[in-house]
Amino acid sequence: MTDNPVMSPAESLMWTVERDPILRSTFMTITLLDRAPDMDRLAVRIGDAMAGFPRMRQRVRTATSPFDRHRWIEDASFDLRYHIRHVALAPPGDHRSLFELAALSLEDAFDPVRPLWQLTVVEGLEGGRAALFTKMHHTITDGVGGLRLSSSFLDFDLAGKNPVRVAAPTAEEPTAEARSAVSEAVAAAQGRAQQAQAGAARAQQARAAEMERVAQANAARQAQIQGQARANAAKAEQARAAHAQQQASAQARPKPTATPSDSTRQNAAKQAAEEARRRHDAGARPSPPPQ
Repeated sequence: MTDNPVMSPAESLMWTVERDPILRSTFMTITLLDRAPDMDRLAVRIGDAMAGFPRMRQRVRTATSPFDRHRWIEDASFDLRYHIRHVALAPPGDHRSLFELAALSLEDAFDPVRPLWQLTVVEGLEGGRAALFTKMHHTITDGVGGLRLSSSFLDFDLAGKNPVRVAAPTAEEPTAEARSAVSEAVAAAQGRAQQAQAGAARAQQARAAEMERVAQANAARQAQIQGQARANAAKAEQARAAHAQQQASAQARPKPTATPSDSTRQNAAKQAAEEARRRHDAGARPSPPPQ
């Protein structure tokens, strides 16, 4: 293998769609064990078996430009213990509980800055048994390769003899049919991506048109409000002018002279009649006799 080899077209396609949970290319095999393994011994066996699977020590360096390609690079901080997990099932430890745990584990995406595999030892099965989850990404190997890997570190008899290490898979020239299938898959993925981009562009244009329509409606409403405000101000000014004109007209009219009321005239008439009687009585009274 060359340093930092590029991904094949099929690997690049599977890695590109990894961000979509529905299209994610992760698989898992479940191996039932007669008893829980010794974790230290298992780690040594797996480390030894990894010699036949170089991808298990490599991570993906994602392309950073349209002219670049996804590549495999050595994980400088590779930690075998990170990839080997150890859990236990709660009672009763039946197969249903085991498969539910496997489904949850399979849904978790791989850390993109680490090698794309994980082994989980599950204890607590009925009868003192255990299980092994082998979770891998299809860019590393397929289901058959996962079984070949398991055969490199699992014991198939009670003697526990060291299993035979499986040689690393050799690179074979893909057939014309395989190249054609990959090309068609890539073209179909690109077509779906272009359709999605076109749909997003149309949706963005529709949103922009709707925003423009709303802005125009708001502007028309604002103009209507301003026109109504100007009309109200004009009416108020007309009312003030009419009131001022009425006040000026009232001040310009002469003030009416005061006239005596009816009671005043009656009192005056009574006083004049009393005065006339006194004078009459005074003229009719006889003069006193001379002395």
